[in-house]
Amino acid sequence: MSLERPEMLTLRLATSSDVNLLFEWVNSPSSLRNKVKSVTPIEWSVHKEWFNKRLNSTSAKIWIVEADQEALGQVRVEYDNTRLLVDIFIDPLFRGKNVGLTALRLLMEQCQVIYPEVPLVAVVRNENDASLNLFSRANFRKTSDDGGISCFVYEYSPLHSK
Repeated sequence: MSLERPEMLTLRLATSSDVNLLFEWVNSPSSLRNKVKSVTPIEWSVHKEWFNKRLNSTSAKIWIVEADQEALGQVRVEYDNTRLLVDIFIDPLFRGKNVGLTALRLLMEQCQVIYPEVPLVAVVRNENDASLNLFSRANFRKTSDDGGISCFVYEYSPLHSK
């Protein structure tokens, strides 16, 4: 598969059949290294319960990033009070090819439709240079840098509203 044209990326909503794929990704070395809350592997039973809860939630959405029907990663949001918490994971095989930036922009478009005017927030470990760069490139504004963690926010301007 060629990723010479990142505009060919698509997002599809996750289904119950994606549980194993997300389990593999959440326990990958790069994912564990960059987690904010815990760097220990996630147990299958914990993951399956977490996944099913979000799959059936009205306040959370998980999308699979695809090109030519091949899964390259996931993007998700979870509504938290007055904001959407953003999470992104791109398989290491597809990093450095603008997949993350394209996927994040597609997510932003989806969120503007589904959750109009709700700001997007990302929490990133300061050692995670790739994600720090990604959110900056996507025009998220860094709002804090505390205890080794940076917080970014993207607020839709009235010009983006329909």
